Amino acid sequence: MRSRFKKSLQFFLIFTLSVGWIFSGWPQIYNFPPEVEKAEASTTTKTWSFVADTESWSATNPAPTSTTPQWQSADGSPANGSLEMRITGKNKINSGRIWEVAGTWEAIFGIPTGSTVTEVGSGTGNSYNYRVSEYNVGAAGNSGPFAFYDNTPTIQGTFSTATAFSGLVAWTTKTGTAISVPAGLQASNSTVRFRITNDLATGSNNSAAVTLRQDQIVLTITYTLPAVDTPAFTDTTGTYNNDLSETITVASPASAVICYTTDGSTPGASTPGTCDTSPTQTYSGAVSITATATTLKAIGTKSGYTNSAVQSATYTLQVADPAFGTNGGSFNNDTTSTQTSATTGAVFCQTVDGTTSPEASTPGTCSVGTTGANATIIATGKTIKVLGTKANYVNSAVQTSNTFTLTVGAITSSPGAGTYGSTQSVTLNIATTTGATAHYTTDGGAVSCASTTYSGAFNVAVTTTVKAIGCKTNYVDDTPISDLYTIGLSTAIEVRAQDYTTSVSTITFPEGATGVTISAPFNNVDTVTAPQVFGGAGTAKPVVTLYNGSGGSLIIWYNITTFTNGVVSSENYLVNNKGAACADASCIAGAVTFDADTTTGTTITAGAGNEKDLYLKTILSSSAGRSGSSTLTILGETP
Repeated sequence: MRSRFKKSLQFFLIFTLSVGWIFSGWPQIYNFPPEVEKAEASTTTKTWSFVADTESWSATNPAPTSTTPQWQSADGSPANGSLEMRITGKNKINSGRIWEVAGTWEAIFGIPTGSTVTEVGSGTGNSYNYRVSEYNVGAAGNSGPFAFYDNTPTIQGTFSTATAFSGLVAWTTKTGTAISVPAGLQASNSTVRFRITNDLATGSNNSAAVTLRQDQIVLTITYTLPAVDTPAFTDTTGTYNNDLSETITVASPASAVICYTTDGSTPGASTPGTCDTSPTQTYSGAVSITATATTLKAIGTKSGYTNSAVQSATYTLQVADPAFGTNGGSFNNDTTSTQTSATTGAVFCQTVDGTTSPEASTPGTCSVGTTGANATIIATGKTIKVLGTKANYVNSAVQTSNTFTLTVGAITSSPGAGTYGSTQSVTLNIATTTGATAHYTTDGGAVSCASTTYSGAFNVAVTTTVKAIGCKTNYVDDTPISDLYTIGLSTAIEVRAQDYTTSVSTITFPEGATGVTISAPFNNVDTVTAPQVFGGAGTAKPVVTLYNGSGGSLIIWYNITTFTNGVVSSENYLVNNKGAACADASCIAGAVTFDADTTTGTTITAGAGNEKDLYLKTILSSSAGRSGSSTLTILGETP
């Protein structure tokens, strides 16, 4: 029993606290339930008391008639004045006698332009008072019906039906029902009509008369005020690279007041036409957006209007991706690239090691990388990584440049390769790379960055090949050069005839010179199949004798062309010391490649007794080539 009582007490306490919380106002503080703003319906009531005149009501008095409808000052309810319809005479009938008022909703009821009328005769606002003030026996009539028409006029609804009378009637109030306004007549500038239609008839009395008076006509309409157009912003929700200046406009009405917030809250105008206080602000000029994630909200408001819907936009401000002033490439010196961004005031965080990504954990301040727009590459194969940042902005994406290749510029020697009659002072120069070092050799060996370091001009007194290269730490080495400096006389080869004495010609070969061709008809062809030894018949004799008559030595290459390749089966050669016998063609066995340089490897040194005999042998495959001729080219090259 005690446990049950305890549970009942707990339930009672919880229920009491919950109800108290709900009615205390705390749920509204937490927006529970959420408040939804909507356009509220308004009503206005028009009362015609006819104190001084007909107040824009006009009469239609169909024939036959004996009197004209008029305003009557002597009688009214409650004011002293009313609308009067009267008929006199024996057996007179007037049906469809009308009192009506016509005009727009705006003109009749004074509602704001742009309003929407949804109901007429709302509540008890569809009544009028009537009185039959004069009556003779036998007379009859109807007061009403009271109805709503469009401008054609076509009836749209009846507030109250006709009330028949057959005698005097004291002031009586006639009340009806409301009428919904059809869509086509809801606009505030629609023209409408309201009519009270009456019927009057006299009896058979010669002096019969009937007087009907109507007063205190009341109509109430229900309408909604026009809503201010939703404001428009210069920019919609999106991502932008610079501060924004937002112009807020309302299309209609132009005189609307604009209320806005920038903290994400909904702006308010509790009194239409006047903005609430902070955080709501009254718009007076462009609103600056200077921080990312700013939400701008605005409403339009005006007295006599419903507040507009809320316009909202959230702006993301992000630093535009940086662009490289120099985006990689090949260079001969340290290279500086200046980065730019479309975002005004952007700060650049950069790295140049090609791997580390810059960071700005606090926007506007670099936490990883160097701060500044310039980045200098001092090592080949590296890239620049750059991040754009700015206070109150979202950081840009990290941009990575193309690879920078740093190569030592071309090295040159001066005066340069050539033949000189005396010792030369040689200088090396790397014109395009600051801080590069030249290295060289003069012994014919390969050059590298470990070779002798150039420190100034050096002499070349004998024929020498100068090889040099440019080097710099973290750079790609230059392509080596190999310049031949020939010092002294050129080497000359004297080509003699078979008698070892008659000079055929002398060929001068500056060391490294191109070949010279000796043309002769070496065509001692006897038969098709027999070996053809050029140089003599019978005992083999040399074609020519080569004699080195000057200083130095020379390696000889031979290029032998005989007849037409199509009729040559094979070619052979022999180089012998002067006078060494070659008894027959069998000793001429050195293979020759048709129309190609054949390296003999023979070195002819200077001095008498160093002459060489050159033998040639060709075997033809066809007698068709017997009328051909052959040529001999001797190529000279440095040892």
